[in-house]
Amino acid sequence: MAHFAKVIDGTVEQVTVVANEVLLDENGDEQETLGQTFLTDTFGEATWVQCSYNENVKKRFPGVGDLYDADNDLFHKPKPYPSWVLNTTTGYWEAPIAKPTVSSEGVSIDGDDVGTEIDCRWDEDAYQADNTTGWVVLTMDLYTGDLEDTGVY
Repeated sequence: MAHFAKVIDGTVEQVTVVANEVLLDENGDEQETLGQTFLTDTFGEATWVQCSYNENVKKRFPGVGDLYDADNDLFHKPKPYPSWVLNTTTGYWEAPIAKPTVSSEGVSIDGDDVGTEIDCRWDEDAYQADNTTGWVVLTMDLYTGDLEDTGVY
């Protein structure tokens, strides 16, 4: 099955499925325009953009509310933070600082052991105050299950 996103002003409004046979031309080659014509005839005038559940067409499989970047011909999520940059090769947003290594056995940031880590979260305010920081390392108290910040790195 082929998937298509209905895009209005760059925003995905709907994702629908079209039978593969609809996209085949007289030579048996798949043509996106045939799917677009079928969907326009079925649902009315709209911008339909082919996408892929396997993310092998236009980088990402979109959901309602995601964005289509026509200049780079890819789908992506809305920008999560002002400082993040869209990687147009992958379709994913990237922080300006690499995420620290995550390990349930411990984490090392710049060679310093900071304890048992379960995840990190981005802190845009910390980054804006000091653009050499931004990631907050989260650890789990094994007795209570509570999360606590161990610091901004």
